[in-house]
Amino acid sequence: MSDLINRDDAIQAILDTITLSDDLDTIKWHMIDSLKEVESADPPGFIRCKDCKHFSTSFRGVECGGYCRMLEYTSREPHDFCSWAEEGENDYQRRMNNE
Repeated sequence: MSDLINRDDAIQAILDTITLSDDLDTIKWHMIDSLKEVESADPPGFIRCKDCKHFSTSFRGVECGGYCRMLEYTSREPHDFCSWAEEGENDYQRRMNNE
């Protein structure tokens, strides 16, 4: 699977692991290992359920794993996403901010 990564983070990760004394084969493997460690980045405008105003973690006062009010109460996890997402505060964010 392809991941989006921050270019600057990837370059820095590679520079942090390569030394001038490394041969080309060692450099290649250092680069591969370094890139595997770079965290993936969300594209601009990408909204995860945890940041969407339609996401909720309680249904009629009962705590649940999470669901989407826009998608007819479909079960969702905080790091899921969909094309209906709209940025806005939800009860998950309010609870996380209060802890």
